[in-house]
Amino acid sequence: LQGRPNVPSCRTATRVQTWATPEWALATAAVGFVTFALFAGAVAPQLRPRRSKGKKATKAEERFVLPRPPPRPEPRPAAEGPCFEVKARPGKGLGAVATRDIQEGELILSEVPLIKYSPCQEDAFAWVEDINSQFSSLPKNKQEAALELADSFRKPGQPRSIIGVLRTNSFMRGMGSSDGALCETAARFNHSCSPNCEHSWDEDEGVIQIYASTNIPKGEELMIFYVDPRGNKVQRGIQFHNFGFACCCPICQKDDAEGDANRRRMQELVRTTAEVGKEDPKRAREMVIEALYLYEKEGIHTNTFRKGACHFASVVSNRLGDKAAALDWATRAAAYSSLCHGPEHRETKQLREFATGLAAGK
Repeated sequence: LQGRPNVPSCRTATRVQTWATPEWALATAAVGFVTFALFAGAVAPQLRPRRSKGKKATKAEERFVLPRPPPRPEPRPAAEGPCFEVKARPGKGLGAVATRDIQEGELILSEVPLIKYSPCQEDAFAWVEDINSQFSSLPKNKQEAALELADSFRKPGQPRSIIGVLRTNSFMRGMGSSDGALCETAARFNHSCSPNCEHSWDEDEGVIQIYASTNIPKGEELMIFYVDPRGNKVQRGIQFHNFGFACCCPICQKDDAEGDANRRRMQELVRTTAEVGKEDPKRAREMVIEALYLYEKEGIHTNTFRKGACHFASVVSNRLGDKAAALDWATRAAAYSSLCHGPEHRETKQLREFATGLAAGK
């Protein structure tokens, strides 16, 4: 979780396993192969992935039925104000709670960070001076707000430090990035191994955004993930220890041997599918479909993960010469990107362009 000694580790940046970029996919690498998860809980028809006309269904398509992305919700009027409030949560300190029903794909929060940092520098400790400088330049009330956040690295009897707070609460500025950001409000969103929200970094706007990953009823707590939710219970527990808490989400509270086995299988699929795809793209696509099914079964809702899976499936389908499937998967990827990043995010635009190119026969 922590990387090099004293270098901040990002909340939700626990080096979650990502798709490697195969050599044959370098032309589309700008879009990014990111970690993936399956659609779950959305109101959408249960449809099999589209196949080229006349082709038989693969074994994976016969066995696993996958839903499609729902329509993106219309933006809410700014006059409505926030759709959540930060309040005390039993056994958790503070947390974010929905004040009205929230639709999947709805923007919940857009926040300019208090502090941004890039730990990958020639001087491994240069970031400390930069962070202290940024902290000192904050207004007094913002300094106090930052130091009210959790510090899992402080020693008993010692006050919180901005370095400890940052190491405990930072968000990645992009999936898989070592660059981080500290946000006063976003840091109040608690963890779940079956989260209903996800965070996104918009480099063009310079903001952390949190989107709903599924439909959320009024009164439900808004949850993100701090560690890879695909880890089994023991693995997650070890990672939680670094954050100084024991997870009490429903997934961790139950003794579920089948669920643990499913999550181990997810990890295996994500770790090996890209390599398999270099030699056997058909098998790689079947592995993606299996993983997507397991994500749905285990209630992992993250649209960022779904986006990456669908893009990967599109690339391997295109390599197989299955143009109809490639276009279908690419269209799904762009739709999921719109749900988790917004329609004007650079990744969403890139994925739309990728799908448009496939439609044009490029």
